[in-house]
Amino acid sequence: MANEISVSAALSASKGGADVSTSQSISLTMTGEDMVDVTQLIGTSSEILQTVDITAPPAYVQVKNLDATNFILLAADVNFTTNVSAFAKILPGGIALFSPACNIYAKADTAPVRIALTAVEA
Repeated sequence: MANEISVSAALSASKGGADVSTSQSISLTMTGEDMVDVTQLIGTSSEILQTVDITAPPAYVQVKNLDATNFILLAADVNFTTNVSAFAKILPGGIALFSPACNIYAKADTAPVRIALTAVEA
């Protein structure tokens, strides 16, 4: 079967008479069969995102910050050498959708943060 994975993203903003709007979507064939849809508590030390049965980097990962106060950082560096090594900052209530090339690590800012994590195998 083809096109089992459907990915879409939209972004729009409007202020002071100017506006931008974009929406993109793609369909992909899923060669594997593993999927993950879990919540995970992220502490203030580096933790790997728990994609459980997915052995290679997933085709796509979506992370939603369920916290109302604290942000989380995402990085490919387990040590989070500096906050500069982070490739994403997910604000409270925010989301990130990406296709990772390696294992992804997360770290909460001030206090532990619960995330919703969805991942699909390529």
